[in-house]
Amino acid sequence: MPGSIGSNSRMTLRRSNKAPKTNHSLPCANLQPARKVLYDMRRLICSLFLTVFVATPALAEGWPSGKGDDPRGLTLELKGKQAENVLRLVGNLPWLPDGKEGDKVLYVIYTPTCPISQRLYDATRKLTDKVQIRWIPVDPDGSLNSMYEQRNADTVRRAFKSSQVPPDGDAVKTANINTYSVAGISYMLVAQILSPDGNVYFPTLIYGTPEKTSISIGPVKNIDKLVEGLPATQPVQQPEALGLGTIKTEIIPTPALTQYVNKGKERVPLHLAADKNGIEVGGIPPGQSWPLPIKGVTRNGFVAFQISTNGAPVFVEDPEFVQSSSKR
Repeated sequence: MPGSIGSNSRMTLRRSNKAPKTNHSLPCANLQPARKVLYDMRRLICSLFLTVFVATPALAEGWPSGKGDDPRGLTLELKGKQAENVLRLVGNLPWLPDGKEGDKVLYVIYTPTCPISQRLYDATRKLTDKVQIRWIPVDPDGSLNSMYEQRNADTVRRAFKSSQVPPDGDAVKTANINTYSVAGISYMLVAQILSPDGNVYFPTLIYGTPEKTSISIGPVKNIDKLVEGLPATQPVQQPEALGLGTIKTEIIPTPALTQYVNKGKERVPLHLAADKNGIEVGGIPPGQSWPLPIKGVTRNGFVAFQISTNGAPVFVEDPEFVQSSSKR
């Protein structure tokens, strides 16, 4: 039996033959997937993230000015390495395909109960023969997890039009996938990639090429014109996040106040999972010491950093550090 999206102030998965009405009270702005990101860690997280995105000290400076404090309708343009890495990260989040598969792709970070997201969905129905829209649902509470069981256009349609999500299958796997998705979006938020103020706004559109990528905060004035002007690219065929759902990670606590130092000669990548193939979200330069809160270590040689109080940790592979810290 399919589940339904609840009508409370937050989305919940419920079992019912009759779906409740779509919740129009859920705001389309100022929602933070990692709502309890430690404020005093924001600058540090941004620094870590930017070692991948090769950005200036504050990406927020690249955002154009909006009306007051409202960034809706604004577009940020990234070039070079910034564009390449943002497009790579977003392409590996667990998107649902909608439309003709080809060389034109539009990524949309959204929630199906947001009226602005719903209007965007309606406006793109006549455009699916020109572009593949890759919907990335956001729900920190897990109500949309089962959408990853059936990644297709009909799943997207049912969530928008009848508040229905597929029945539960492998609940553990889909919960893991959602955790990595929320974490990936969270780290883009703290680096001010998705908005100038570190919040996520629904919908947020990401499109372009590895040479030039744009991030537009909805609503979009002319989606027909935007799609018509999309450049041809070579998009990711399958997101890496899907493969992370089967990874089981046991984190062994380390002694209090343990700090990490990259004693190697090369930059150490930060991953969303304790796996070499985990999605990369940042990096620590050689010789750098970071006062990060270490959550623990894993048996396969990764260090886990707890950057947010309710999100997934990020990991660096450093077997020597793991061995030495475990002996303390």
